[in-house]
Amino acid sequence: MSGIGRRVDVIYFDEPGMQNTEETLRHAYRRAQELGVKDIVVASTTGETGLRACQIFRGFNVVVVRHHTGFRKPGIQEMKKELEEEILKVGGKILTTSHAFSGVERWRSLIIQT
Repeated sequence: MSGIGRRVDVIYFDEPGMQNTEETLRHAYRRAQELGVKDIVVASTTGETGLRACQIFRGFNVVVVRHHTGFRKPGIQEMKKELEEEILKVGGKILTTSHAFSGVERWRSLIIQT
């Protein structure tokens, strides 16, 4: 190359869905190795993707971000307890937080309904 750009592999999947998760995580792992990235952030609703990321990214600082309790249904945490425990057991961290772009509108609609 002439020093004005770089080549990066890109994967385009024919269909969206969980069937792409494994390959996506493995590609991200290879790229993180190439770039020397050690901090990995991954979104996970049920915990399945989060746990798989922790397994693939062993030795990395993996933070699994999940919805706040009550995101879909009041009082319900969507991440399965056993997967939460397994993520922590293999060294992952879990961040529970509100969705950055839906919080205000969601609260506004709750206030109007009461």
